Amino acid sequence: MMINEHEIMTAVSPSDIFTMNVDTIEEEKERLLSCFKPKAYSNIKNFLVSQKIILLYREALEQLSEQDNDANFYMLNISKQDGNTLTYNYHYKYNSKLCETYITETEVIYIFPKTHKKYYYNYIDKVKCLTKVDHNIWEHIQYMVPKITDYFEDTNGNYVIIVAKPCKIYPLREILNFFNNKLAPEYVASILTRLYYFLCYLDIIGVNHNGIITDNLFFAPGRKLKEGERYTVEDIRIVGVFGGWSFATTLDEPLSACPKIIYDLFEQKPKYSSFEVDALAIKQVARELLGDITGKNLQNVPEPFIRFVNDEHIASTSYDEFAKWEKTIIDSFGKKRFVDMDVSI
Repeated sequence: MMINEHEIMTAVSPSDIFTMNVDTIEEEKERLLSCFKPKAYSNIKNFLVSQKIILLYREALEQLSEQDNDANFYMLNISKQDGNTLTYNYHYKYNSKLCETYITETEVIYIFPKTHKKYYYNYIDKVKCLTKVDHNIWEHIQYMVPKITDYFEDTNGNYVIIVAKPCKIYPLREILNFFNNKLAPEYVASILTRLYYFLCYLDIIGVNHNGIITDNLFFAPGRKLKEGERYTVEDIRIVGVFGGWSFATTLDEPLSACPKIIYDLFEQKPKYSSFEVDALAIKQVARELLGDITGKNLQNVPEPFIRFVNDEHIASTSYDEFAKWEKTIIDSFGKKRFVDMDVSI
């Protein structure tokens, strides 16, 4: 029996869409996923359906593992020095030279080895600088920055940071992978607008991020509300900048480290941090999301948009750079509007 989109999105238990047979569940998952491959790179709805299938699949594995004490599917156990053990069912795991990242339904967990202790502390110290400002820009920023719920050294000598995550925000890398490494220009524009608000906010508080790359970003498509509806945080379109704070500096502080992909943007490696580092990194993210990180072969993208993301000249202030971007939006797409990503399901 074929299960439709509505049945998947309203399912509350793995058994609503799976037979819960350990011998066939992998085949069932793949069959369901094959029905929701994107018909076009702009079809965000299929991505959300696929995420629900994967979530229920992993919950099914967890339930099935209870019948087998040797099985341990997508489980993370962290032992604290006070004797407590934290257990998480994670959806994604990423490894980098700096740390391991685990992403659950409601948390992002960063685990740093003891050799990278200074990066652990820098993440915490810089996130503490992200205070509310008396400025209307905070309305756009408050959901973009990390909210640390816990941090500690575990019994293995590793350093752990736990960040709260809204349920409907996903790793931007996973969204890009799902759409065959290319998003619609309108979607990319929506993401960039939020990143430029973020850039201006950093300028206000005197901090540089130095780690704005796709792997450190999260995205919630949000939805356009119907007349009379009241929105919740789950309805808001959000770009979460949860990763990369280990590289952050105050303005004009020596730039001791950043991802190699950012260093490579400069012919002469910058010795000190400046907003230019983040501004160029944002343009590189845009090129990657548009389908070609080099910017040399961008297809089906408005010409003003192409010129902007390939322009290496950065304005003298973050506000002037944002103004250039807003002009680019109008030149590329006309009057600003909410681009519905078809997620009201």
